[in-house]
Amino acid sequence: MGVYFKVNEIKQNLNMAYQLMKQQDDLVKELYQIVEAHKPYQREDRKDIQEKFSDLKQLLVYDSLERSKRLTPLGAQKRDQLLEKYGAQNTPEVIAGITDEINERYNQRDTEKAKWVDLKVQFLKYSAKNYQELTGLKELENVSNRLRADYVAQRTNKVYQELVDEENEFWAMVKKIKSEKHNADKSPAFFADSYNVVTILIKQKMNLYKKQGRTGLLRTYNQHVRDCGGDPVRIEEGIQTADKYWRGREQKTLGSWTQSAQALRQEREGGKEVIKRTRERGL
Repeated sequence: MGVYFKVNEIKQNLNMAYQLMKQQDDLVKELYQIVEAHKPYQREDRKDIQEKFSDLKQLLVYDSLERSKRLTPLGAQKRDQLLEKYGAQNTPEVIAGITDEINERYNQRDTEKAKWVDLKVQFLKYSAKNYQELTGLKELENVSNRLRADYVAQRTNKVYQELVDEENEFWAMVKKIKSEKHNADKSPAFFADSYNVVTILIKQKMNLYKKQGRTGLLRTYNQHVRDCGGDPVRIEEGIQTADKYWRGREQKTLGSWTQSAQALRQEREGGKEVIKRTRERGL
């Protein structure tokens, strides 16, 4: 990969990280407004919720820095302390977990704004699950590229991109509902129906994410890692074996196509020869 592409990738990561942080920051502000409207007067509850919002703000910064590859060792250490505090494996997971807890405790979903906030929380939970799947697939793709297991890398990249596209499509749906919320020509019932449909779709997708992964490719890889006891040599041998298998299947398929094409050409040439002889005989 050339310098231009590396620089362009860094710019894309920075832009994506900024956009994501802005979306999440807006959601935190909206959740805070919902909490304030309910006024949790008990001292213990208020202290707890303030601590969670404080942690959320820190996590949003760490997540943005991590995605843009600017997280310092000290920042990573503080992030890990928060992950341990909440028993989470990664930053998106704990962000989604905290926002979901606040949303469930205080959001009555009794207004369009409240439903809009709830929908963004549901999307955030789905995105966190997808993030973990994408991280696992990217790890497999990187290892495959290093081993020059091109067929495994290509298949993994294809699945990876399909999940990225799916998440982008869901976010487009969510943003479309926001525009409907502000559209004077749309009735409240129309917004409510759209909210219900997209919420159901997101929850259906979330149910596909299991402990060992959503996609068959990642589940197989994770099972292989467990079977190897984490031994990197055996893991890499398995990836190379899979690559040879898929390469052989494709070559076999290409060979069948080649044989079929040759047979078709022979049939056509044979047919032309028969026609030529028939004409020569004057038949």
